[in-house]
Amino acid sequence: DRLAADHVRAGRLAELLGGLGRAGTNIVQVPLRGDGPPSRDVVAELAGRGVLAQAAGERLLRLVTHRDLSDTDIARAADVLRAVLLQDGSRQ
Repeated sequence: DRLAADHVRAGRLAELLGGLGRAGTNIVQVPLRGDGPPSRDVVAELAGRGVLAQAAGERLLRLVTHRDLSDTDIARAADVLRAVLLQDGSRQ
């Protein structure tokens, strides 16, 4: 049951990103544009704003939901992600 809730939250995060990311299970992947900063730079910017992500390649972010995240956390993460991705044009 717990993992099912994580899957729902991942779907909600992808939905809140308004097409910036794709959800699968409890993982959300966000592709980055080829002319924007590399994923490692975006990951560092997100971390500085309190959102943890992983570089899943040069142009791909990976976010994972888990039981310690609330719906409020998901909404905040989406806000931060949108701000970071749209400010520097790194969104695909």
